[in-house]
Amino acid sequence: MKYEQFRKELKNSLPQSLYLLCGDEEYLRDYCCDEAKKIITAGSEDFDMKVYATAPDAEEVRAFAEALPLMNPRKLIILRKCSLFDKSLKNKDTWARFFADVPPACIVVISDDFPQRGSGELYKTVRERAVIVEFPLRERSELIKWLTNICASRGTRLYDADASYMIATLGREMVRLKSEIDKIIALCGENTSITRDMINSVIIAPVTDKIFNLIDAVFAGRRRECYAYLNELKKLSRDGVRVLSTLSGQILNVFRARLLLSDGLSAPQSEKMLGGGYGAKKAVEKASRMNKQNIEMLLSLCRDADRCVKQGLIDSWAAIELIIAEYKYY
Repeated sequence: MKYEQFRKELKNSLPQSLYLLCGDEEYLRDYCCDEAKKIITAGSEDFDMKVYATAPDAEEVRAFAEALPLMNPRKLIILRKCSLFDKSLKNKDTWARFFADVPPACIVVISDDFPQRGSGELYKTVRERAVIVEFPLRERSELIKWLTNICASRGTRLYDADASYMIATLGREMVRLKSEIDKIIALCGENTSITRDMINSVIIAPVTDKIFNLIDAVFAGRRRECYAYLNELKKLSRDGVRVLSTLSGQILNVFRARLLLSDGLSAPQSEKMLGGGYGAKKAVEKASRMNKQNIEMLLSLCRDADRCVKQGLIDSWAAIELIIAEYKYY
């Protein structure tokens, strides 16, 4: 199920018993959890709703769910980033039985960062029983419209080109974009236009920027720099899979850019064919300077690394280290 469909079900008081909200877009997952709370009548939250931010006792949750609602047609339980699919979770069997047969007078909403990579019987039970709602990162065009609308609602103006610049610099995570646009609006005040200088004076380059530094070092074969950036990313990001995915995606874009340039397209035309934006521009720049052998070697190493991670042979950080170690720059 897509995010938009889930919003429609929210308006119909969530007819299903178990939902699993998953995907990289944390802002919209949190928004939908907050919207779900509205199905409980104001003033009755203490009686018919439980919201957890850490894994609670399974028996406590089961007992609450099995008791009849007092002031609403159904009870609501929200389990928000409770790490229910971690190996360290206690009473997995109790949780599995509960999720396999949620009481009809209860609605359970689970919101987790990356449950799609979970495993085990509990994960299997939830995937089989729940309505899965996917929250991927939004497209750049959607984010541009969203950012400009936020500014317009507060009496400021943000041009599309500058919104695109923010997204290119900060990445597509709405939580980060919302935080930074709030700061910028507070700085520039109402009834003004946001300038590029205002943006640069406020925003802080995120993990994504460091990933591109890593990519630059990988392409140039500068191993010492590669390991330095990798160590920084380990400290800043808990998810090596996302780093590997960004690295692989950019290498694939460079390969595509090389093919486009070889077909006679100009740099601007190639960037447009790749979807535009910061990533496309970087890909075309690299493709114009690198030989085909290097690009194909990196692409092959990324495919091998991705396969090893998916098969559980190595973790994502080790896979990136393997790419750095085996890449031979010509």
